[in-house]
Amino acid sequence: MQSANSSPPRNHFVFLMVFLIAMAAGCEFAADIYLPSFPTLAHVFQTTPSMISLTITAYLLGQALFQLVYGPIADRYGRKHAVLLGVAVCLVGSVICWFSNSISLFIIGRILQGAGAAAGISMALAITRDSFSEESMAKILSIIILVYSLTFAAAPILGGYFEHYLSWKANFYFTFIYFVALLACTIFFKETLAQRNLEATRIKTMLANYKRLLTSKTFMGYMFCATLPYVGMIAYAALSPFLFQNVLHMSPIAYGWLSLYNTAALCASTIFNMTLLGKFGLKRMTVIGTILLTISGLIMWLIGIAGVFNVLVVMLPMFVFVFGAGVLAACGSAGSLAPFGDIAGSAGALWSALQFFTVFLFSIIAAHLHSNTQTILGFFLVVLSLLTWLAYIWVKQGSDQDNDKGFTPVVAH
Repeated sequence: MQSANSSPPRNHFVFLMVFLIAMAAGCEFAADIYLPSFPTLAHVFQTTPSMISLTITAYLLGQALFQLVYGPIADRYGRKHAVLLGVAVCLVGSVICWFSNSISLFIIGRILQGAGAAAGISMALAITRDSFSEESMAKILSIIILVYSLTFAAAPILGGYFEHYLSWKANFYFTFIYFVALLACTIFFKETLAQRNLEATRIKTMLANYKRLLTSKTFMGYMFCATLPYVGMIAYAALSPFLFQNVLHMSPIAYGWLSLYNTAALCASTIFNMTLLGKFGLKRMTVIGTILLTISGLIMWLIGIAGVFNVLVVMLPMFVFVFGAGVLAACGSAGSLAPFGDIAGSAGALWSALQFFTVFLFSIIAAHLHSNTQTILGFFLVVLSLLTWLAYIWVKQGSDQDNDKGFTPVVAH
């Protein structure tokens, strides 16, 4: 095992980064690649747009519930076992989706896809926490978010071409092949857990660890700072296919390419984080991100009230919102996990579970926000920005509450 002050072999570092990126990207492909097929799915399954939007909610439900399973498994048996289990479950969900002949069966497949993909997010966080110091962790997470942002764009673009030239089922063929490849990569993954916790899967230990995390204002505050902006991105994903394709009559391919706006925002936020994080620190960067959320939501809302609706008045404010969300994602995840190196697996799992459960609850609202303009979406973004300010107040109250216990990073960078 590498000591905290030694440099890891370059090939090990490169493989670790590729593996972390592949896990995070897999979650995004599974979540969003089928978005351009929403109108088609509503026709195929003879159901409403709101019901199709709820398939996003189903995916998030699976992610939220199964995070709590992977955490104790990862702390007891290792990160590798948790990833293998998650990949297997996601493969089953993908198969069910492409064979679905009803919306009910499709939703079951989406729940299983989310349940399997859940391991990717939580274990990426845990492995990063195992391997890097706090400052390096925020920078590594920014790199992961950068590539994740490219996937955020690539998924609906690729899905648009699948929908146009093949069929909606091609999205799930691709997801299946991707996770088969990830399964092969996991076999070569070198375990990062320094010391296995033989008590981690005991109910009493699990409850004690989760209580410690849930009562930490630092953990909870930073978690909500990172999560609430993501809710806004989910709301956009739920509304935009119908808003742009049904109201503005865009093709699935053209709609897919719109994701480049949000991708550019996430890429820019990553560069912003890596350039200024060391100078400003997590808290100031969190404030900057939250200010951007507030400004973007107000602009979209007020323009909508003025009766102006086109692609730019939606996408430009979303660019600013997603930029702020990218800043908060890296700062929020690093700030939440830094004090809990001794239970990184459980912390990463609970963090992801709370994130996706929060998004799940809000996505139920988002699924019923359909309108012919961006006004409702803009108002929703304003509400989320105000809630993010409240979460930051929680962070400030808990800043001196938590101290790192027993953390020795495996990889120094």
